[in-house]
Amino acid sequence: MSDSSPRLWPYSPASSPVSLPDNPILFTQNEVIDLTCTVAEIDTTLILQGAELQSYLCSFASDSATVEQLIGKHGGAAMSERRPFLLLGELANPYRLQDLNIGVLPVFTIRLEGLCRTYADALDNRDMIPGVHHVTLARSTGWWELSHIAMATIEQMKAMVSWLDNNQRGRWKPVKPAEGSIRLHIGQPFECPTKEMVSYDGNTEGGCPRNATCNRAKY
Repeated sequence: MSDSSPRLWPYSPASSPVSLPDNPILFTQNEVIDLTCTVAEIDTTLILQGAELQSYLCSFASDSATVEQLIGKHGGAAMSERRPFLLLGELANPYRLQDLNIGVLPVFTIRLEGLCRTYADALDNRDMIPGVHHVTLARSTGWWELSHIAMATIEQMKAMVSWLDNNQRGRWKPVKPAEGSIRLHIGQPFECPTKEMVSYDGNTEGGCPRNATCNRAKY
């Protein structure tokens, strides 16, 4: 998408997670700014974490400024004060981020492997009953898909988990993934595998893996 207001995002939270950003963005309360990677040659063998990950993501920029400069311009915390946070469902939707008054938030596209998200969109009217009740994680051998991570401050993480909890503490718990992998995705959107390409037996896929990024929502 081109730079615009979050309210001009073409898909409301009710459409989530069908169509979410397919390229990195910087979200602000009044603007969604497209970002691109400025690194000429990418070493796909690198494992990025901590300061290395922060430094690499700082190479993203808009047409006019780096992501770090844009964050500073909009009064946000520096990248060195942020940590990666896996976004599920509506939490990558600019409408929802504006509703949460989340502030300045860089969002990057990733390739999620070894885990897949499962949805049940008809469980509730999410604009009336807050909470991402429709998102969970499950094993699925051979699967990958486009997803999103944000570089978020501790306060932003708390705000997003609180929203997931619907202000009932303990229903969602942020932890590190115990399996699968998260790869930064740069370039054109890719086609996810078809069901014929995925191996599944009905048992491996059932339920969330232990210590998955987010616990299953409890109804």
